[in-house]
Amino acid sequence: MALSTGMGSRSIVDIPLLTRLEDLVVALKNKGEQRLPSEACLARQFGVDRFRLRRILSMLGRDGRIYAIRNRGWFIQEDKLDFMVRRHTSYSASMKEARTAPHQLVRSIDMINAHGHLADFFAVGDQALLLWVIDYVRFRDNLPLSLSRVHLRCDLTPRLNLFLQDDASLYQALLAHYKLVPERRRTYCEAVAADDETASVLCVAQGAPLLKTTGLVYHGQTPLEYTVTLIRPELCRIRFDMPSEGTGVEESL
Repeated sequence: MALSTGMGSRSIVDIPLLTRLEDLVVALKNKGEQRLPSEACLARQFGVDRFRLRRILSMLGRDGRIYAIRNRGWFIQEDKLDFMVRRHTSYSASMKEARTAPHQLVRSIDMINAHGHLADFFAVGDQALLLWVIDYVRFRDNLPLSLSRVHLRCDLTPRLNLFLQDDASLYQALLAHYKLVPERRRTYCEAVAADDETASVLCVAQGAPLLKTTGLVYHGQTPLEYTVTLIRPELCRIRFDMPSEGTGVEESL
């Protein structure tokens, strides 16, 4: 169907081109294709100018049918990956539920002193506390999904850098090597715009909308991890598994 909600008003002359592009997207998706032909090829194929074509492609992008990657072109939207928000959650578990092998790249591992809001969260006051700072990118089929920065207590996780190779699960490393059971107590979500560095890492345009989650993770009553993640909303959605009645208020988000 050519018309759908959320795409705004469009003139009658747009409808034939929109319908043909929608049919092309469906045909390519059924063939297992992931990418549309270039804008120049599509303009020649449909006999329209690039400005008109790009306007219709943007409409399909806003409707969730396709998405653009800077300097690479237009791609067909796959089913979105669920990023799960649970008391005990991990990226690897999310990927396995989607029947996709987890893949992540560790960009950097450093150490800093807790300060500002980090000192407040870890409740150290004026005492010195070293934190691991781990930046990593998560992928699905070689497309970057999210960029995360994790702050983690060094005193509870000595030599953690030895266990965090690419594709290693932080959640499993905490369980296996330190007998720590991370519990996500609270998650904040908000919409933000990609800055230049984030846009480059996630292959989106500067200023593109992203989902930002801030997770507060504990081991028992001890603050363990403060994590900020930037997620591409055209590829992922955040899934909140609500607690059963009577489980307490700690899982409120």
